Amino acid sequence: MTNILIIKIVIVLFGLATAIFFAYHYRKTQESITSTAGKQTALLGFVANFLDTLGIGSFAVSFAGRKLFNLMPDYLRFVGVINTYSVFTAALQAILFLSIVDIDPNLIIYSCIFMVLGSIVSASFVNKISPQVIKNIVIVAFIITLFIVVANQFNLIHIQENNTDISSTRYILLYMLMFFSGCLPAFGIGYYSMIIALIFLLGFSPILAYPIMTTASALQMSVTSMMFIKKGNIYNKSAILMSVFGMIGVVLAVLLVSHLNSYYLKWILVVILAYNIISLFRSRKNSA
Repeated sequence: MTNILIIKIVIVLFGLATAIFFAYHYRKTQESITSTAGKQTALLGFVANFLDTLGIGSFAVSFAGRKLFNLMPDYLRFVGVINTYSVFTAALQAILFLSIVDIDPNLIIYSCIFMVLGSIVSASFVNKISPQVIKNIVIVAFIITLFIVVANQFNLIHIQENNTDISSTRYILLYMLMFFSGCLPAFGIGYYSMIIALIFLLGFSPILAYPIMTTASALQMSVTSMMFIKKGNIYNKSAILMSVFGMIGVVLAVLLVSHLNSYYLKWILVVILAYNIISLFRSRKNSA
């Protein structure tokens, strides 16, 4: 049994555990939903997860769609929906990317370990550091990376891609940065775009970021969602709709990404970075 297969099995087991937990607590999360709201929720799940699979992220899109369509009025239950549907869509993303991307399984395992450690450690000091400070650091990092990617695309600078270089320095640096990425959700910042940027800056092919970030997300969301489900803080029918139609969006996005070469993936990274820079600036303005 290969290590990649073991990783896939672990992802499936986490997903099944969440599904069983959801079914067991289903009566706690009763929801009445109109036909129109159901269609809008399904559309939102599809769009959010199509973009999420590309690396843009689904949380901001989900929040915007909720506001646009006036869906799921209770904020806490809405967050529960996001965390729950993300378990299944991220699991599908991870399994598909693990099947089509040639990647060292140790790279995934250690990246996930350091990201989990980051999330655990950040919980202890999240109240001691202003989220604005972290957001400012991330904004600066994204702006610098954006200029580097664009310069690379126009051959003004050259970053050599090398997926076979196993120098300890490069991997140690990667895992340190993965630890930092794992800290970001505690400050309200997603880590998908950060991981893609780090993979590029360290000279790996951008495609390697996809199985790493989706595997980490699938495992993390499973644990987080159960806390919402147990307390009944979730809209059950909306979660199902966003999961089902979100997985359709995942499949289409994976097909798109898998047929793009590194050059076009880097342009996707440019869009992702620009989007996140604008989103973080807006977030800073709204919380000021």
